[in-house]
Amino acid sequence: MAKQVHARGVRSQAIRDYLAHNPNAASRQVVADLRKARIDVTEGLVNNIKYGGKKRAGGARSAKSAAPGQPPSRSQHIRDYLAQNKTASPKEIVNALKEKGIEVTVGLASLIKYSAKKDGGRRRGATLRRSGSAGAAWHSTGALSASDLIEAKKLVDGLGGISAARQALEVLEQLR
Repeated sequence: MAKQVHARGVRSQAIRDYLAHNPNAASRQVVADLRKARIDVTEGLVNNIKYGGKKRAGGARSAKSAAPGQPPSRSQHIRDYLAQNKTASPKEIVNALKEKGIEVTVGLASLIKYSAKKDGGRRRGATLRRSGSAGAAWHSTGALSASDLIEAKKLVDGLGGISAARQALEVLEQLR
């Protein structure tokens, strides 16, 4: 059986028309009945139309604004407080918001305070240079680059293998 080609929006409009006459129909029933009418639709498309999977103009709601009629989120309260008190510690944020009747945890306050840069991007850890090795860098973010792995392999080979490197790391840990 050849697949029918429909003009853009025909299937969506067929689903809307079907749902207008059968508002309580299950998604599978809509798919089955439209298939009988030779309109091939997926359950996902039916669900998107039936339950409002429509894309919003201008994208999703901004993190800085609450939905109309909704109070700001706890995270937004923390951001607002930090805008006025940039040096406040997470504990100070929790106590100040508690006085306003807003319950937030120290963990959430810490996450909001330390996870975002002033420009809204994620904060990155500082890069620390090892002394005595030109160009080799250890990153406090925990991410290793290919050059980091090559340097680590050279170190392991210089110590005589992985087991020797592990022993050296254990001794180094005891010295800390």
